[in-house]
Amino acid sequence: MQRMTAIKKGVDDLASGDISNVGFVDSYLSVHLKEESDNGKLTVRRGNGGTFAGLAVSSVELRTMKDNASHNLLIIDLAEPGPEASTFVRTFWPDADFVPARPHAPGSAAYWSAKQGASTIKIGRPSDKDQITSIVFNRMP
Repeated sequence: MQRMTAIKKGVDDLASGDISNVGFVDSYLSVHLKEESDNGKLTVRRGNGGTFAGLAVSSVELRTMKDNASHNLLIIDLAEPGPEASTFVRTFWPDADFVPARPHAPGSAAYWSAKQGASTIKIGRPSDKDQITSIVFNRMP
């Protein structure tokens, strides 16, 4: 339960924080995001390593819309699976929606989706296990 509580606190902190601020994300996740692409409409930054709620992170990606910096997507991939996704969601977001992996889309993963403030939070898990493997923050104004 302690690990799940730490993850929920991390989700709350990032959901209420300014994830369009690269310095905030770098500091919170102990990662260094580097700009990988900018097509004039969207800037993509990526970093490897870091930590989230005491869990090792394999990669972080931050996508920010140029015309509206408050519209962004933060993807955190864990280095090792976390606690059971279904137990986490039942404990903290009992009304979350489950979206199964798409059977005809290679690499598709299942996830739980819940709205929190201005963000939609997705708790990702592999289709064959019930452990948290990613956390996505999709913030739209």
